[in-house]
Amino acid sequence: ERAGRKRGDLAPNLARMLRRQYWFGKLEADLAAARSPWKATEIIVACCFAYAICAIIGRVLFRSWFGYLIALPAFTVPWFLVKFYSGRFIRRFEMQLSDTLMTMANALRAGYSYMQTVELVAREALPPIGDEFKTMTQEIQVGITPEQALLNFANRVKSADVELMV
Repeated sequence: ERAGRKRGDLAPNLARMLRRQYWFGKLEADLAAARSPWKATEIIVACCFAYAICAIIGRVLFRSWFGYLIALPAFTVPWFLVKFYSGRFIRRFEMQLSDTLMTMANALRAGYSYMQTVELVAREALPPIGDEFKTMTQEIQVGITPEQALLNFANRVKSADVELMV
């Protein structure tokens, strides 16, 4: 992508039509939780292409309708990838959480304010936890209360450990 250009939706009409569906919103939320650069419509189009390619290959190999049936799992592969990446993000995040909490506790004991502590973690921590604390810092700087920023943080990460921390 070129700098300064916002990436457009692959199929805006398809996205407009599917936004009313519960599963489409769930897919968008899963993609956001996985920190994926993909959009939900791109995943759906990828599923359709995966199915079509596998169906054609199956039809040629088996010379019957059975090829279409065998291709059905290909339609679900992109969804499983989204779940895999989302789970990987949460695992990496939770692995860093205990060290981050220890850093925050030490900073607070050393006399730092809560905001200084959050900024310290945002600066010093590695992704993915550092990125989330940067987002939380930015939200507080634009006027969101620290309590609401923490709730937003928990909603973005969707981890039981983070909910307990908040």
